[in-house]
Amino acid sequence: MGNEQTSMYSTSTRGFIITAFLNLLASTQFKKITVRQIVNKAGISRSTFYLHFENKYDLISEITEELVEGFLLFYSHPVVDTVESFNLSRDGISSNTLKICEHIKVNKSFYKDRFQDKEFIALFTERIGTELEKNLEDPEFAAFTAFGTVGYIAKWLENDLETNVHDFAKNLSTIGNTIMSRYATHS
Repeated sequence: MGNEQTSMYSTSTRGFIITAFLNLLASTQFKKITVRQIVNKAGISRSTFYLHFENKYDLISEITEELVEGFLLFYSHPVVDTVESFNLSRDGISSNTLKICEHIKVNKSFYKDRFQDKEFIALFTERIGTELEKNLEDPEFAAFTAFGTVGYIAKWLENDLETNVHDFAKNLSTIGNTIMSRYATHS
């Protein structure tokens, strides 16, 4: 796990708990992590843990909400006004796509674990679709794009992020640009 993820949470007791949990998640499946392991890793007492979280499910729920909200912020700007404004850099990468890929890499252990949960994938895809629909104003196209994005990210996680962030972002941008081009000509 990278230092970026760790440094995001390290400023408070709550942050120490989250950091300890995410460090554990890098090597242990969520269902096998215990509160005892979390408090030992964080260097706190169980009672301190329970001042901040009801249990490990409350902890993962709060982290999930926080990280998914962060992910969705990349979709809060208009996706495309026209094909020309898809905002590609010289190397063909959308700036938002690169940010999304960096977010996934920084939070790799979290997403690798959560992508094992079909319910999480369904809710995550639905929330991306909802954000896309605000910009695209086409529910079917937004759903198609959301499912494709999540599926491609799932494959990347399944391969342990073997493709570097830049190349993955370029591939995802190319796919997105191709889809947007075809969508623009048919709408």
